[in-house]
Amino acid sequence: MAVSSPFFSVFSLFVCDRETRMPAPLGTLRLVAVNIDGVLLNDTFSPVIHRFVTVRGVAYTRELERAVLSQPRRVAARVLAEATGSGAGVGETVGAYFALREQYLREHPVRVDAGAQALLGRLRGLGVQVVCYGGLEESHFEAHLGSLRGLFSGPGYVCTDGFRPGIGEIARCFGLGRGQVLFIDDAARFAEHAREQRVPFIGHPSPFRHGFQRRAMREIGVRHVVDRLDGIDERLLRTVDGEAARDMVWPARPEPRPRPRSGSRPQPESQPESQPESQPESQPGPEPQPGPQSGPQSGPQCGSRSGPGFVPGSGRGPDPVRAFVDAGAGAGAGAGAGAGVGEGVGV
Repeated sequence: MAVSSPFFSVFSLFVCDRETRMPAPLGTLRLVAVNIDGVLLNDTFSPVIHRFVTVRGVAYTRELERAVLSQPRRVAARVLAEATGSGAGVGETVGAYFALREQYLREHPVRVDAGAQALLGRLRGLGVQVVCYGGLEESHFEAHLGSLRGLFSGPGYVCTDGFRPGIGEIARCFGLGRGQVLFIDDAARFAEHAREQRVPFIGHPSPFRHGFQRRAMREIGVRHVVDRLDGIDERLLRTVDGEAARDMVWPARPEPRPRPRSGSRPQPESQPESQPESQPESQPGPEPQPGPQSGPQSGPQCGSRSGPGFVPGSGRGPDPVRAFVDAGAGAGAGAGAGAGVGEGVGV
């Protein structure tokens, strides 16, 4: 039996409107920067670094992993050469590394994370801009995420090999303060920089069974760590947005103690520090502190698609790392051209 009462019609419109209504935009965050390898793509770097050192009889330790991941290529290559005692130069080490990576990719090819497209769509649905970044050249982004370019903003991809970690450069690229940009990364070293600069951060550590990134992130004090991209849902994003508005993503910095006046006797401590150095993810954050700068800043501007993805700085002269990359990384660089040899070892 058909129902045509005015009440039913209004109720139906209300239900349909609720189902199709766009979510309200975030209040503080204006940009989400997502790392490429280890977040949007599977981790194809930690396993190769592990294999590179262990086949040479060197233990893969937490210290070694930290020294290599998320580093400029020259730095990572020198660390690997020193750790293995090879005495090889940067170019030879990079060539050997990428040759090994080519072998690894035949068995474990690069793939887009199953939750990547849904995450990107979720972010755009919340009214924020989205950019991808990493240590490899833009060709790596185009090869694996080019079909999703329409979900990214501005240059789409920023190569940060020449200016790690790239937090300030990416924020200035979009004319934003650091507190308005959320970074999603798999490296604890990047998390350390995020903590120092008090920028919003979500950790997505690699599931690599020999890795140390999850433990390191927790020790650093990362409040939000996820195993899967679908864990970065609207609820978590709104939580981080609220924390960013009050500068509560990271534990509060301990207030400096006043220096005793000259000639005065120091007072004994009567109470412990009011704020712990780090807190578990499940605990509420500390009292709000003055937030990071949130207004537009002067600095680098976004590059074009035809360039390296970003123009780092102005008036600094040629970047030494970029010059090294353009020079071809020495005699051994050609061995890994198919895997992006003109790019950073760390991701």
